[in-house]
Amino acid sequence: MDYTHWSDYWATGALTSLPQDFSFNYDGEVATFWRQQFDALPSPARLLDVCTGNGPIALLAAAWSRDSGRELEVTAVDAASLHPDLIARRAPESVDLIEAIRFVGQTTIETLPFDDGYFDLLTSQFGLEYSDLNSAAPELARVLAPGGRLAAVCHGADSEMIATMGEEQADYMRLEQSRVLDVLRSWEAGQLSDPDFRTRLDKLLRRLGADPATRRSPLLSSVVQGMAGLLNLPGGQLREQRDAVAGYRRQLLAGRARLEDMLRVNRRIADNPDWHQPLADAGLELVHSEALVYRGKHPMGTCLVWRKS
Repeated sequence: MDYTHWSDYWATGALTSLPQDFSFNYDGEVATFWRQQFDALPSPARLLDVCTGNGPIALLAAAWSRDSGRELEVTAVDAASLHPDLIARRAPESVDLIEAIRFVGQTTIETLPFDDGYFDLLTSQFGLEYSDLNSAAPELARVLAPGGRLAAVCHGADSEMIATMGEEQADYMRLEQSRVLDVLRSWEAGQLSDPDFRTRLDKLLRRLGADPATRRSPLLSSVVQGMAGLLNLPGGQLREQRDAVAGYRRQLLAGRARLEDMLRVNRRIADNPDWHQPLADAGLELVHSEALVYRGKHPMGTCLVWRKS
C-alpha cells in the first residue's frame, strides 16, 4: 500500500485526522476513554500506540504519565513518515511530552520491530481498521504481554463522519468534473501559456463558483477563492507561484486519496461487523465494546478493548 498521501498529510502539522472537529488534541469523551485505559495500567508500564499519525494518543499518554506521576514508557509507530517536530513547533508547551515519546515512522503494524510480550497496552485511534488485520493481529498479539490489553477507537457504521465524508466525496467529484485540476496540471507542465491559463482557469472558476453546491462546500469555496487570487497576480508573480500551485494540486489529490481510504474502511466495517475477528483468532478476547458519542450527541465510532490471556 502507498502511504504517501498520509505522509503528506502529517507533514502539514496536523495532529489528528479530524482537525475540523478538534482545535488541537482529542478531548471530551474521547480523552476520557483513553484516560480510563491508562488508569488501568501497572506502574511502571509500556505502551505502544499503533497507526499513530503525529501522535495524539501518545501525547495523551505522556501527559497522563506526567500528571499522575506514574512511570510509562510510550512508543508510537506508523507506516507513514512522521513529523512530531511540527507538532512541537505548533505547540511549544508540548515539547517535553513529545521528547518523552519514541516515534517510529515508516513501519507497518504487520511487521513490528519489538520483542515478544514487551508492551502492557496497545492503543489505536482510527488506525487499527486500516491495517491488513489478518497479518497484523498475530503481530499485535505477539508484542503484547500476557494480561495486556489492546484498546482502540474505531470507525462505526453509524458515525456522523460517514455522512460528512460522503458530502466531501461529492465535492471532490465536482472539482474533478470542473476540469480546474486539469488546467492547473497543464500549466505546471508548460503546456499552456500564461494568457491561455488565465483565460481557461477564469472561465472554469466562474462556472464552478456559480454552482450553489460550491457556496455550501468549504472545499470548493476555498479552491475558487484561492485560484481567483492567483489570477489577480501580475505575470511575473504568477509564474513564481508555479511550484506552489503544483503543491496545492497535489494536496487536493492527496486529500481525496485519504478520503477514499476512510470511506473504504467505513464501508467494510458496515458490511462486516465482525471485521476484527482476526484478533480473536490471534488469542485476544474482546472484553469491552461501547459506542463513542462526542459531547453527548455526535456518534464518532466504537470503543473496543481486547485482553491477551
